Amino acid sequence: MILKGFLGIFRETKGMPRLFFFQHMLNSTTYSLILLFSFWPWPNATYTLNGHNLNYAEFWLTGMAPCFLLFGVLVISICSLTVNRHWLGRVGAFLYWASLIAFMSFFSLAGVIIGSCLILIWAYYVFRSHKMRQYFAQCNT
Repeated sequence: MILKGFLGIFRETKGMPRLFFFQHMLNSTTYSLILLFSFWPWPNATYTLNGHNLNYAEFWLTGMAPCFLLFGVLVISICSLTVNRHWLGRVGAFLYWASLIAFMSFFSLAGVIIGSCLILIWAYYVFRSHKMRQYFAQCNT
């Protein structure tokens, strides 16, 4: 049941607008592989937190791994909500990309102006474009 729902994230994208399909597949593929491979106890893996090298046990004990795991599960659940045409998937996808743009453009005035314009364009696309409205208005059976 869980595997079928997980695979549905990749298979049930029919009718999704192209740009939204691209970002959906980018997120779902990236975070699926991260969740699959990042948390295996690699024997010689080292992790770095604030310039300190950590082994696998310390990686979990610092709280870095649980937070990263929760974030990955959150992104996968946003992808699942998007495929099921739930309004939280639309809002979650917007907030995810808007927060990335805001974080990258925070450190200069020109960056803030350009980032604000990009976030406004993304908001218009996600919430006001005809194709997105049509995709989320369809009933998923």
